[in-house]
Amino acid sequence: MATVRVPILYNGEWTQENGEYRFTGTQIRGIKVPHSTTLEQLVEKVAEVISIDLSEIVISMKFKFKTSSEPLPPMEILNDCDVEFFLEETNSGFRNPLCITYERRVNIIEPNGDIRAENSPPTRHLSWEESHYYPTVDLSASQPEVDRVRIKDDSFIPHPTEVHLDVEDRMVPDIEARTVHLEAEDMTLPNIEVRTDSPPVLTIIQPRCSNNYLPRLGLLASSNSISTNDSFLSVDNLVSNEIGDDSDGFMERQQFSSKEVLQGKLSAYAITRNFEYKTFMSGKNLLVVTCVDKNYKWRLRAVKVNNCGMFEIRKYCHVHSCSHDVSMKDHRQASAKLIAQNIQFKYDGSSSSYRAADIRQDFQQQYSYDISYHKAWRARECAMQIVRGSPEESYKLLPQYMAMLEKKNIGTQTFLEVDDTNHFKYFFMAISSSLRGFSSSIRPVIAVDGTFFKGKYKGTMFIATCKDGNNQIYPLTFGVGDSENDASWLWFFTKLRESIGEVENLVFISDRHPSIKKSVSTVFPNATYGVCTYHLKQNLRAHFKDVDVGGIFKAASKAYRLTHFTYYMNEIYKVSETVGKYLEEAGIDKWARSHFDGRRYSIMNTNIAECMNEILKYDRLLPIHKLMDGIIDKLRESFCKRREEAAATNSRLTKWADKVVRNRQIVSQNFRVINLNLYEFIVKDGDLDGHVNMLEKTCTCQKFQLEQLPCVHDVAVCRHRDFSIYDYCSYYYSSDAWVLAYSETIYHVGPQEGWDVCGDVCAREVHPSLEKRSSGRPKNNRIPSRGEEKVPRKCSRCGGRGHNRLKCMTPMSLHEWYLVLNLYAM
Repeated sequence: MATVRVPILYNGEWTQENGEYRFTGTQIRGIKVPHSTTLEQLVEKVAEVISIDLSEIVISMKFKFKTSSEPLPPMEILNDCDVEFFLEETNSGFRNPLCITYERRVNIIEPNGDIRAENSPPTRHLSWEESHYYPTVDLSASQPEVDRVRIKDDSFIPHPTEVHLDVEDRMVPDIEARTVHLEAEDMTLPNIEVRTDSPPVLTIIQPRCSNNYLPRLGLLASSNSISTNDSFLSVDNLVSNEIGDDSDGFMERQQFSSKEVLQGKLSAYAITRNFEYKTFMSGKNLLVVTCVDKNYKWRLRAVKVNNCGMFEIRKYCHVHSCSHDVSMKDHRQASAKLIAQNIQFKYDGSSSSYRAADIRQDFQQQYSYDISYHKAWRARECAMQIVRGSPEESYKLLPQYMAMLEKKNIGTQTFLEVDDTNHFKYFFMAISSSLRGFSSSIRPVIAVDGTFFKGKYKGTMFIATCKDGNNQIYPLTFGVGDSENDASWLWFFTKLRESIGEVENLVFISDRHPSIKKSVSTVFPNATYGVCTYHLKQNLRAHFKDVDVGGIFKAASKAYRLTHFTYYMNEIYKVSETVGKYLEEAGIDKWARSHFDGRRYSIMNTNIAECMNEILKYDRLLPIHKLMDGIIDKLRESFCKRREEAAATNSRLTKWADKVVRNRQIVSQNFRVINLNLYEFIVKDGDLDGHVNMLEKTCTCQKFQLEQLPCVHDVAVCRHRDFSIYDYCSYYYSSDAWVLAYSETIYHVGPQEGWDVCGDVCAREVHPSLEKRSSGRPKNNRIPSRGEEKVPRKCSRCGGRGHNRLKCMTPMSLHEWYLVLNLYAM
C-alpha cells in the first residue's frame, strides 16, 4: 500500500506577521501513513509519536495551504475528508508539515457522580500570577451534586487570603466543611459567580501551570505578554519591562528544558531590567546566581531534575532594586553568544552585510550599553555559525545534500570526488531544469570561467553559463576544485560532457587560460574554442601600455565582412606592427567573428560568466553546501521570474530579438531590392550592398548566417516579397523556446531535519580540503585581470595624478582666485 511521509512540527504556537501565519515549532518528527488513513488513526499515530496521552490532552492539527496568491489562514483537520485532502497535498511534493498544538482536558462531574472529560477553553497567554497561583481543587468521583461554578470575568481580587463558598446543607451532605480555604502568599483569584438556576454540575478548571505542564517563557518579550517559545527572540523584540511591574517571569518550581535555556533567559532579563548578576555556584546539576550588589537580596537557585536534562527553580527571591552605579558600561550578561542568538535572523540571506559596527550601534541605541568591538565581532561570527554551520560540518553533509538534490530534482547530475584520505577534491552540480532547457531551447555557446572561494578553505568555483533567446544569463553547471589547473579543469569538462552529451555546433568561450583550451580539445574534440575579446583587449593594455589600439581591435573583432576586418587590421599594423603580430599569434580564428570556424552568434566575451561571479559574491563566503543552496535559491527565483515574463510575451519572438528586428526594419526602409530569381536578391544599401539567398538563409554581409537573425538586407527582401520575417529567425529566438527554457520547476532541498537519505550516504565521510586559507583578513574583492589596473584619478586643476581638485595642494593663480571670489559674490 502506498504511504505518505508527513513531517510533524510541535511544541510551538501559531503567530501572524504582516498577514502571514507562521508556526514557531521547536521540535520535529516524522511519520508514514497510508492514503486511506482516517482522522482517528491519524490522531492516534501523532499522539504515539510525540508521546501524548489522549485521555489527558486534546490535540489540534493544522497545516498551511500553499498558494501563489494572498496567504491563507492555516487549515484545521476536523474530519476524514480533511485528512484525505492533507495527504494529497503532502504527496504532491510540497511536504506540508502537520503543525500540532495541544491543551489539557478538564474534568466535569455529571449529576450522577460520573466524571467525563471535556476540551478546555481556547488557549490564551496567562500572566505570572494566573499560572502560579491558580487554585487546584481535587474532587473525587463520589462527590454529590453541587451547583455550577464558573469564572465570571478575568478581573482579579487583590491579595485575598481566604475565599468562602457557602452552599446549603442539602447540596453537600457528605462534605465535612462548607468552606473551601485557599491560602497562598500574594494570591490573586478570579471573581466567582455561583448560579443555582442551572443544572447541578461543578466545572473544575485545572491550572495551566500544574506539575504536568512545563511553561516555556521567552524573557525577551515584555512582561505584559510572555512568549511560550524556548528560543531567543530577535534584538528588535528586546523590550524593557514597565517600571513598577514585578512580574518577571520566574517563579519557584518553574522548569526549563536545559540549563543553557535558563541562563539565556536570565541574561536577557538582566539586560532588559538594567541590572547585573554573578554566578555564585555552577555545575552540571546546580546553578546559583546572585545580584552583583551585596546589599540586595535578588538571587535564584535551580537544580537539575532527576533522570533528565531539565532544570527547576527551587529558591527565588525576586526583590531587586540595585543601585544604578552597580551596572557596568559593558553589561556582563550581554555575552557574545546571547547577542548572536538574537541577531541570527540578520544572516539568513547570503547577501547580508550586518557588520560588527552595526551590532554595536544597535545594541547601544536599544539598551544604552556600549559593548566592545571584539565582542560584537565574536557575536557576528557566532550568529553566522548558528545559521550557516561550520565549514567542516558542511563537507560532511555534502553527500546527503547531493542525494536530496537529485531526489527533489529528477535528472540532476552531481559528482563528488575525494582523495585516498577522504579529503575533498572535486565537486560538480548540474540542475536537471537547466540541462533540459539547454538541450531544447538555448544557443549552444557556453562561456566558462573560474573564481576563488572566500571561506576558511581554499578552492575555485567553475561556472559554465549560456544566453537564452532574450540575451539573458542562463546558468548551466557549477563545479568546485582546488585551483585553475589542468587536472581540475579536465575533471570539470569531463563531468560537463557526461551531463550534456554530444551537442552539435557546440562553441566554448573563455579567457586565454591554457588549461581550459587543453581540456576543451581533449573532452570536446568536435567543439569550437573561442577567446573572450574583452580579456584579449586587456592583455593588449598590459603588454603594450604605450599603444592604444583598444577601439580598433574591438571593431576588428566584431566585424562581419572580411573587407571590414582587413581594413581594421591594417590600421592596427599602422599603429604598431608588434601589436598586429601579437594578435595573429593569439589566433585570428579564435577572436575575430569574421574568421571564426563555428557559430558564436553575438556572444563575443565571457561577461555572462563574470556576471555570475558577481551575483555569487556573498555566497562564496558560505560553507560549501550552503553555497550550493544559495545557488539553487537564485536559480529558482530566476526561473520563476523569467517564466512569468516569457509567458506574458505576446510577440512570436523574445523581447530582445523583437527589438533587434524592428530596428533593422527601420534602417532598411529605403533599401532597393533587385530580383535575381525566386530566392536570390541584390539589396542596394548605399555601401557594399548585400547578396541575399533566402533559400539557404545567407547574405554576403554574413550577419544573417552568423547570428541566425534576419539582417537589414534580409528584412528588406521580406518586405519586398511579402515574406514572413519569423520564418527566417532561428528557433532559439522564439517566444516558445523562451518559455520552454524556463518551463521546469527547481525544487529546494529544504532544512536538514527533513532530509530522507539512505544509511550508505550518511555513512560516507568527506573531510575538508587540506589547503586552508592563510591567516589575516581574506580578500573579498575580485582580483583584476591583466590590464585592469586601477587608473589613478586626474586633477582638473594641475593635471596631476592621485588626487582631485578639492584636495589639490598646488597654489591657486590670481585668475583662479578672481573666479572663486566672483562665484561666492553671486
